[in-house]
Amino acid sequence: MKPKCSNTFPPDARLRKRHEFKNLPGNERKLHAKHFLIIISSSSRPQSRIGITVTTKVDKRAVQRNRIKRIIRELFRHFRSELSGTFDIVAIARQNACECSSEQIREEILVVLKKNRYLADNKNADNEKNGHE
Repeated sequence: MKPKCSNTFPPDARLRKRHEFKNLPGNERKLHAKHFLIIISSSSRPQSRIGITVTTKVDKRAVQRNRIKRIIRELFRHFRSELSGTFDIVAIARQNACECSSEQIREEILVVLKKNRYLADNKNADNEKNGHE
């Protein structure tokens, strides 16, 4: 029996090509957090997609850059079913983002999305964020 909402992260849920990042469809909106810039645009695709940019200006070490990307991908994987529509999302890490703990990164991004009403502010999302299922 197939679950109602899949928590997988298939390739079609990712922005991967340069032109996909640059040519976001619809009216894009920039959301500013302390360590991240979130660019969000409505999409006509059947599911939301995410693209993540972490440059060497954030940290010279690939290990730290990949850590940030893994945390954001995992966050998106868990909360994309909670989005209030279908969106293309680009998360751009700013300098000093590598100094944040994984919980700080999650909190920062979730607060910005909830504040701008892109993410439903419900009990299930709060439990997931706090590590309860």
